[in-house]
Amino acid sequence: MFLLGRVPKKACAEISQKFSQLQTELQQATAFIEAITRGELAQEIDYKAFEEAKALAEALQAMRAQMQSFNQTERQRNWVIEGQAQFSELLRHYNQDIQELSDQLLKFLVHYTGAIQGGVFILNDEKPNESYLEMKACYAYDRKKYIRRIVPIEEGFAEGLVGQVFLEGHLTYLREVPQDYTRITSGLGEATASHLVIVPLKTNEATLGVLELAAFQAFEKYQLEFWKK
Repeated sequence: MFLLGRVPKKACAEISQKFSQLQTELQQATAFIEAITRGELAQEIDYKAFEEAKALAEALQAMRAQMQSFNQTERQRNWVIEGQAQFSELLRHYNQDIQELSDQLLKFLVHYTGAIQGGVFILNDEKPNESYLEMKACYAYDRKKYIRRIVPIEEGFAEGLVGQVFLEGHLTYLREVPQDYTRITSGLGEATASHLVIVPLKTNEATLGVLELAAFQAFEKYQLEFWKK
C-alpha cells in the first residue's frame, strides 16, 4: 500500500488560485445571463476577466448576438404588422371619400416610414383616350401641400418614373434620386431627398394608382416588404 505524499504548498496555492478564478468567472457568467434574461441585450462580457473559461465567454457572447438578431427581426416583423393594421383601419374609415383617404393614408405613411415627403397618384380613365394619373395628395415636411400634377398615359407609354411604375406594376427603389427630382423643399433649406420608393397601388392585379415617397435615409429591406404588402 502506497501513501500519497503531501501536496506542495506551491501546487496548493495554484489550485486555490485557479478555483478562485473559476468562481469569479462563473459569477460574471451568471450575472451576464441574468442581464440577458431581463432583456438587457446591450450587456457586454469582459473577455479579459475570463482566463480559465474563455470558451464559455465566447459562447455567451455568441448567444447574446443571436438573441439581438432575433430581437431585431421580431421588432421589424411587428413594425410591418402594426403598419398594415393601421393602414387597413384608415382604408375602412375613409373609404367613402377618395380625397380624404389619399390625404390620411399619405400622412400616415410618411410619418410611419420616416420619409420627408410623398405623393399619391390616382388613375383617371373617365375618357378612354385621355387617361392620366392625377396627384390626389401631397405631403411634405409635416404639412399637406396643394400641388396639381398630371402624368399622361398613352398606349404603352407614361411619362417619368411614376408613369413607368404604373405601367410595369412593380415597386421601384432608387438610392440615388435624380437631381432636382424632388422639387418640394422646406422653409429651412434646399436639402433634397436621396432615397425614393415608388409603389404601384393595386387591387385584383389591376393598377389603380401610384404611391411615391422620398427620404433622406435608406429604406430598409423590411420596409420595402411593407410597401409590397
